Amino acid sequence: MNIIDEIKKIMEHYTFPEEIPELCNAQFISEQLGVKRNTASKHLNSLVNQNLLIKINSRPVLFLHKGLVEEKLGHTLSKIEFKSIDELVHNGSMDYKEVIFKEVIGYDESLVDIIDQTVSAISYPGGLPIMLFGNSGVGKSFLAEKLSEYARLSGIIAEDAPFLELNCAQYYHNPELLSSQLFGYTKGAFTGAEHDQKGIIENANGGIVFLDEVHRLSPEGQEKLFLHMDKGVYQRIGDNGPWRKSKVFYIFATTEERNNEFLSTFLRRIPITCRVPDFAERTYNDRKSIIFHLFQEESKIVNCDIIVSEATFSFLINLKTSGNIGEIKGIVKQMVAKKFSKKPNSLTINLEIMDLPREYLTRYQSKQINLLKVHKKYIFAAGEFIQREIADTDFAKARMVFFKKAELSYKNYLQGDISKVDLKQLFTSHLVEFSDQYVYNYEIEETVQFFLPELQNIFQNMAPNVFFEVKGTTIQNITAYLVKREQSGMDFEEFEPFLDKQLYEAIAGSIMKESAIVFSIFESTLDLNLSNRDRLFVLLCFFADIGNVDKQINAIILTHGYSTASSIAHVANRMIGEYIFDAIDMPFSISSKEILVKLVNYINSVNPSKGLLILVDMGSLSDIKKDIERIVSVPTIIMDNVSTTLALNAGLKITQNIDIEFLCEELKEEFTLSSQSIVPVSRNHHRILVSCNTGVGTAIKIKEMLDTLLPPELEIEVTPYETAILIKMGASRTIIDEKNILAIIGTDDPDMGTIPFISLEELFEGENGRLYSIFKEKFDDAVASKVDKAIVKNLSLDRLIDNLTILDPVKIMEQLDICFNIIETEFHQKLSTSKKISLYVHLSCMIERLVRNQPIASFPNIHDFVEQNKEPIRLIKKALKSIEQLYNVEVPIEEIGFIHNIISLM
Repeated sequence: MNIIDEIKKIMEHYTFPEEIPELCNAQFISEQLGVKRNTASKHLNSLVNQNLLIKINSRPVLFLHKGLVEEKLGHTLSKIEFKSIDELVHNGSMDYKEVIFKEVIGYDESLVDIIDQTVSAISYPGGLPIMLFGNSGVGKSFLAEKLSEYARLSGIIAEDAPFLELNCAQYYHNPELLSSQLFGYTKGAFTGAEHDQKGIIENANGGIVFLDEVHRLSPEGQEKLFLHMDKGVYQRIGDNGPWRKSKVFYIFATTEERNNEFLSTFLRRIPITCRVPDFAERTYNDRKSIIFHLFQEESKIVNCDIIVSEATFSFLINLKTSGNIGEIKGIVKQMVAKKFSKKPNSLTINLEIMDLPREYLTRYQSKQINLLKVHKKYIFAAGEFIQREIADTDFAKARMVFFKKAELSYKNYLQGDISKVDLKQLFTSHLVEFSDQYVYNYEIEETVQFFLPELQNIFQNMAPNVFFEVKGTTIQNITAYLVKREQSGMDFEEFEPFLDKQLYEAIAGSIMKESAIVFSIFESTLDLNLSNRDRLFVLLCFFADIGNVDKQINAIILTHGYSTASSIAHVANRMIGEYIFDAIDMPFSISSKEILVKLVNYINSVNPSKGLLILVDMGSLSDIKKDIERIVSVPTIIMDNVSTTLALNAGLKITQNIDIEFLCEELKEEFTLSSQSIVPVSRNHHRILVSCNTGVGTAIKIKEMLDTLLPPELEIEVTPYETAILIKMGASRTIIDEKNILAIIGTDDPDMGTIPFISLEELFEGENGRLYSIFKEKFDDAVASKVDKAIVKNLSLDRLIDNLTILDPVKIMEQLDICFNIIETEFHQKLSTSKKISLYVHLSCMIERLVRNQPIASFPNIHDFVEQNKEPIRLIKKALKSIEQLYNVEVPIEEIGFIHNIISLM
């Protein structure tokens, strides 16, 4: 297999761009192909130059299949090298500030305020002078250069505008010479002035002047300079003619304090002043990234792998030095040069603590602290950080993938791509996947069971101080995680990749009180030092416990024993593939009052809105109905004789978004058990049911569309159902009696007695339609008109399709029109408006399902259907051929069955 095929194979395992294909790096490719990493890197870069691969200059550098990326993104890329996945996805539409400053280490931490201030200054009409205070080596010149790049890219100055730099300290003892460098001079102005000479201010016209060590400018020089800042005019030394003009942006830098060497009149003309922090004052993440960058750059220069001991790495990160980054850069160069000179042809340079320059080695030896173990290593190759050269277990890899997925999900939430409900579902899914595959297994089960009671006691004692109930499954997951973490023997604290600070602070902020209490108890009671990512794991577990996904019924298992309920819930959730069940484990000696307290805490924390299912085992647990009747506000079912089979069956039905009473009936038919129902006092709000014969998925899409069209002040609850379920429930069910149902809207009529059915095409009929009449009868003319206007204004066929799918509605409708023409020709019948709208709805949702690889998996009596309808199936396949080719999908026979029903039966 060649490199191109290998990268394509790897990428096909990722949902790009939602998931970042991190294995598409030189190290992994070299391992897969059995070649040296340098060889793989050389070939990868060659393929980039051939326009076959895309290069992402992240850490590590990623190489992506260009054709596959363009297919996923749906457009041709304008270039082949990007700074980040973000820039690739946006393909050049990123904010200029983000593009330029993202490569500045600390742009989103230590330097965020400085960058914001300086960008604001240079973006201000005409520009504002900037003064950068800071000690030597902190990066003032580098920031000035990045500001000039930003000014060019954003069009503030021309692309070819000059950026001229002058270090005033070079002329400290000759103020006149310094002035001549700035302003220029005329022939004969002083001895040696043999011709007219332009100064920096004149040469930089239209660009930027950066004056470093500006405190070395004499008072007279400062006065001349602020005259130019005020008026835009100047004179060369020795020139008595007219004033000259030039327009420049000024950036000044100094190592002096604000008031030491400057005229007050000079400083007043510089409104933007910033202090660039010393290296030692930067955040840990900044310092770590700076050291990483220095070694990466050296690995490119010497063109070989650099392996750095963790002790060396830690010493450099924590070094306090007056020379700051510049001095540390010199240390790194000295270390690399010393080892490289001894073996210039070696493929590897190993740097240990003893390779530090002598004066720094003395400082290391004088420290009375135990730095991290020397045997741990970091590898840098061809400008990339590759890995830590320690026993990298499956747990460590999976742990990092878990956090990357969590950070990516949170990023999508911030960008508005997913809702908070979706975010919680994703967090829960990531937790279940990570815990089941890499945390909780038979190898540590005995150890987990040993520590579990202690953790349960901790959370029990914590309960009065927190507002949410920590479930049994959560305690079990946290216990298993901590056991696995300790057994791994790995130190994750300081050297793991950068933690998404925004994610950590957002989650911690939402449960600040609880997290502080838990971490304090953990570290004092269990003698644990939790890293930031360990804390984030616990916080994400808590976050998944708070509230509930509003789309489905809440369910909880209560049983006697230390972990019986948690184990049943864990197995059921894992087999279902979703987090459905919470759990509360109860010691045998617990009283009904204590049970009630736990259950009330749970109900208050999740705030169920679609119904509540409580599965219990025996004894006092089945007597809780009378105690919770007063607190539940949704239909609640209590069932006894809980088992894994019962939980699994109930959970699968819950994922289908069925009504809780229908759920109860189904379970009672399949299992021998008793149940108790709690029907709260009706909230007296109106409902609209949505039906679809191809499953609840399309019904949910229609519900979401109606939610946006109906005025929120009417508080109308829209509930999605599969048509078959509504038919089975029948018009006599309690749900019909206790809810004020206005109508059923959907693709086909479930015949619910007196409840009116409105097809989707009738929504377009306005004041002549039945929906208008229903609202007029139930409310009044004003309300009916308001609903009608909202629907007329916002609903059209293309808007309907747009609401039902994330795909391009124009392209879908073009394809469906082609499909309909073929159907009408081949079936020799004209499709009615109602059939067309039903087909628009079904087929648009079908295309999205197939693109997502989530087709309908069943159709009633599928074998009989195939045998009896061979010719119609062939014709429908013919009509769908262009859709299959355009979207690169294959329509399964089950989907064809539903299409056939729409064409034949409506």
